[in-house]
Amino acid sequence: MRGSRAVLADTLFDGLSQLGNLVWAVLRIERKLDELQGKVDAIMTQQDDLNADVQALTTALADVTTQTGNVVNLTTQIQAEIAALQAGNPALDLTALDSLAGQASQVSAALDSAVTSLGGLVPPAQPPAAPAE
Repeated sequence: MRGSRAVLADTLFDGLSQLGNLVWAVLRIERKLDELQGKVDAIMTQQDDLNADVQALTTALADVTTQTGNVVNLTTQIQAEIAALQAGNPALDLTALDSLAGQASQVSAALDSAVTSLGGLVPPAQPPAAPAE
C-alpha cells in the first residue's frame, strides 16, 4: 500500500511539475504576443501617418496640376495677344516680347512635364480596410 502511495505521489508531483512548466510556457507566449501587439500598434500608427502624408501630397499635386494648367492657358493667351498686337501694328518691334513669351512657353512645357512625372508617383487608391473583429 505504501509503495502505491509513493508511486501516486511521484506521478502527481511529475504531473504538477509538467503543469507548472506548461503555465510558464503559456506566460512566455503571452508576453511575446504582447510584444508583437505593441509592434503591430506602432506599425499601424506609422501606416496612418504615411496615409495622411500621401493624402497631403496628392492634394498638393492636384493643386500644382491645376496651377500648371493655368500657366499653360495664360502663356497661350499672352502669345495670342502678342500676335494680335503685331498684326494690328506691323511696325512695332516685338522681338523681345516674343522671346519672353517663348521662354514662358518653354517653362510652361517643362513644368507640365514635371507635373506629369510627379503624377506617376501617386500610389493607387488604398483598398478598403478590413472590418474590425
